[in-house]
Amino acid sequence: MSIADYGSLSNQKRLEQRQFNQHKILSFLAQERSVTIDSLSRLFDFSANQKIYLLLKNLINNELVTYFEDGFLGRTKRFYHLTAQGQAFAEQELGITPRFNGLSRRAHAPSALLHTLEMQNYTALLMKAGAKVRYLHLPDKIMDYWYGGTAAEVERTFKSQKRYRDIFRNYCLRMRRNDPIINTVMYILPDSAMRDKAAALFYSFDELMIEGILTDVRTYTGRFLFATRAEYEAYLTAFPQSGVRVEMKLPNEVWQRWQRHAAQAQLTPEAWLTGILNREVPVVINEPMPYSGDGVLINLTPTKDDYKFWLANADACHTSLSAWCAGKPVHLNL
Repeated sequence: MSIADYGSLSNQKRLEQRQFNQHKILSFLAQERSVTIDSLSRLFDFSANQKIYLLLKNLINNELVTYFEDGFLGRTKRFYHLTAQGQAFAEQELGITPRFNGLSRRAHAPSALLHTLEMQNYTALLMKAGAKVRYLHLPDKIMDYWYGGTAAEVERTFKSQKRYRDIFRNYCLRMRRNDPIINTVMYILPDSAMRDKAAALFYSFDELMIEGILTDVRTYTGRFLFATRAEYEAYLTAFPQSGVRVEMKLPNEVWQRWQRHAAQAQLTPEAWLTGILNREVPVVINEPMPYSGDGVLINLTPTKDDYKFWLANADACHTSLSAWCAGKPVHLNL
């Protein structure tokens, strides 16, 4: 092969890589109202912003992407989004139906832009933690891990009690129908005061009318988790790559009962729980932390094999994982 042939082959690979990166940007923009260069850099690990500028410039020249500028963060930022032609390209060539039909004036509001930036920051952390991210109107996003889905709700302000009751009812309906997409709902709030206020409201729901039937919803409240932004970012950053983190919310009396059972068996809580779950590999219990309400938050760190073992037990009983766990002295909130 001649030097010219090598050069031609190298150019072809560069062109294919550039097209691949451009399609990646278009696919992401088809699911977002807008995106900044900083967000793209974190999301796709582009080595330099200059590379993203060149990719976006090419897309702009082809009238697939455009941008608007806003200085609400103290310095002017460009927010890139698909043109009508770009939306048609995404649907016809990439097979992705855009979530938004153009940008409304509301999408330019500072609150909407802040919400967009915050969700994209979490998306970047989630993708690094091995999650596949789905986009829905309710919730803001769904993170698909290999072991299940977690719905993310990012709140910048506190909604009315009626609005939260409607949201809670919507999720309960989906959970009652054994919706395979959502196992857990994570509410991310600005500070601890708003986190505790939201948690107290959700945990106060006892019965709600669902599809015309008065339903006891207390079995679902354990699937709702609440965290500040800082807590959630720390959680995602520390997410184990080789295993899985399982969060359990236990009333104080249950945690104390665990400790009594373990003491009677002359075991640590970890060793006792490992035996209950019929595993030879120890299940690690991270330090329990207080959570809103009368109880503690326990982090379990089983291996993937542990988790698959739990799933296999549930399948053998012809039931869901949550139902199987309900028959154990633990309840997994996934």
